[in-house]
Amino acid sequence: LTATLDTPMLQPRPFGKYVLLDKLAAGGMAEVYRAIYRTEGDFEKPLVIKRILPQISREQDFVSRFRDEAKLSLGLGHANIVQVFDAGIVHGILYMELERIDGMDLSVLLQSMRDRQTPMSIEMAVYIMRAVLEGLNYAHTFAIDGRGQGIVHRDLSPSNVLISSA
Repeated sequence: LTATLDTPMLQPRPFGKYVLLDKLAAGGMAEVYRAIYRTEGDFEKPLVIKRILPQISREQDFVSRFRDEAKLSLGLGHANIVQVFDAGIVHGILYMELERIDGMDLSVLLQSMRDRQTPMSIEMAVYIMRAVLEGLNYAHTFAIDGRGQGIVHRDLSPSNVLISSA
């Protein structure tokens, strides 16, 4: 998922137990939305919904890949990997419920620094790369019942590196 859209929908849309607010990105297999989960008593939890594109939801290869990603992602628990809380199907569309990170992606940070003609400090670059590599190492060595899962991130790009504002 590489194209950041940041375009608000005309109106929030219900999607199962969630309300989709803005489309954040879309790729070849899925689209990502800023969303909320409303509980009884009007409590709201901000989150992100990643769902398979409707036009490929009947193609078994894509469905299998999406399901495999959800199954593996639900087991991961690392500070430098976005947490996946839930996965399921709404109206025939597979989805994953993900942690929402308040901040920006690395491509936005780098563009902002270019626009201001401000170089990134070596300390900041090393800090970001160390965090990325720690998350990748955790995923790559992740094991269930002593068996490595062979997880390889196939889309590591600045737009997929989230920088928290916290």
